[in-house]
Amino acid sequence: MRRILRVLAQVLGLGLSAGIVMADPPRALQVSAAHIPYYVETSGEGVLLDWFGNLTRDLPIDFHIEVFPPKRARLMWETRRVDVYMPMIDGRPEPGVLISEPLFHQNDHAFVRVGTEPVCSWEALAERHLKLGLTEGYAYPDGMQVVLGEDTGQTAEWVNGDDLNLRKLVAGRIDVFIGEYYSGLAMIREMRLEESVMVSPCPLARREVGIAMKDTQSNRLLMEELNRRIRERQSADSLEKRLRQFVMAELPSSAWAESGWGGTAHAVRHTP
Repeated sequence: MRRILRVLAQVLGLGLSAGIVMADPPRALQVSAAHIPYYVETSGEGVLLDWFGNLTRDLPIDFHIEVFPPKRARLMWETRRVDVYMPMIDGRPEPGVLISEPLFHQNDHAFVRVGTEPVCSWEALAERHLKLGLTEGYAYPDGMQVVLGEDTGQTAEWVNGDDLNLRKLVAGRIDVFIGEYYSGLAMIREMRLEESVMVSPCPLARREVGIAMKDTQSNRLLMEELNRRIRERQSADSLEKRLRQFVMAELPSSAWAESGWGGTAHAVRHTP
């Protein structure tokens, strides 16, 4: 069931530095958000939604956020039934579209059983002919074409959820599961599989993740302000640090070299 969330700006009385004019009532934007475990949850929670709420909390904008399965969220954006889409992975400039500066870099890793050889390249994955587990709706990088090309003879099993792939991995039904680094670690933690599954140390791909928005004059001003705020948070309150903080909260301290971010945000409100 989809949930409608509202990120409401607290009106402070004057315009913002980017030239956004305060209005009564606030300007409303429709946002399509793809459900990604731990990042964007259908309950309205998630590290990305929380961070976005903090990023936009005093803007004169009323963000109406709806969380959809990934394919539907993308369709809502591609048919322009919404004004904003997130997270946009490896977004490229195109007419009529604004792409924010990167919120963070998504790292795609190979997850394998403890005691087996890590996988650190697409070529190695293709050469070893491993049983591959993939997740429906996940935006896999271009390197996957190397693995699943006609010449390799490699096949993949698709399931609806990272948790199902991890269960298949532990049971020996697949040899490797390809997933996003932080959400994969968090899922391993939640399923108590730390002794059974490990993540290969080097990423198969590293991709920029941002926000996409319709290109209008008012949205250009808004995007300038969002980019300014994103840059300001790169040192003290980056999304990358929050992700590390989130995963680290339930993992042994030896798993991380630095502690990450330690604050709170209250901008996201849930509406049934």
